[in-house]
Amino acid sequence: MTNIIRASVAEANALYKAADYSGRAGPNDILLGIRQDQLISVARMMDYDDCYLVRHVCTLHKYRGKGFGTELCKALIIQADKPLYLFPIPELMEFYGNLGFAQCVDTELPLSLAKTWKQSKQKYPQTHPMRAL
Repeated sequence: MTNIIRASVAEANALYKAADYSGRAGPNDILLGIRQDQLISVARMMDYDDCYLVRHVCTLHKYRGKGFGTELCKALIIQADKPLYLFPIPELMEFYGNLGFAQCVDTELPLSLAKTWKQSKQKYPQTHPMRAL
């Protein structure tokens, strides 16, 4: 198992930029990462009163396919002390399903996620919310 670390906002945003990824971390996000000389993979978890929302799991291109994103997601599930949700792009739903997330219906989502879910659904109409089991 790789050592999971807390990443800084600056590190996370530098990784997103280097990976040509549109996501950006904010000052209130919980950021977990994997470092090998530099940050090579990061996951962003937004903390709401009643749940967490996973956003922007990203690994640098040359490190993809080696299990780093999987390790980060498993660490998020273990650390979560309240319900953990994500709104994946459709082509990643199977990936997250294999990690312990299951589809849920939008009426089961906490009200705190309603606005973000609506935005995600507009951008990716084929997606479904998922919750860690």
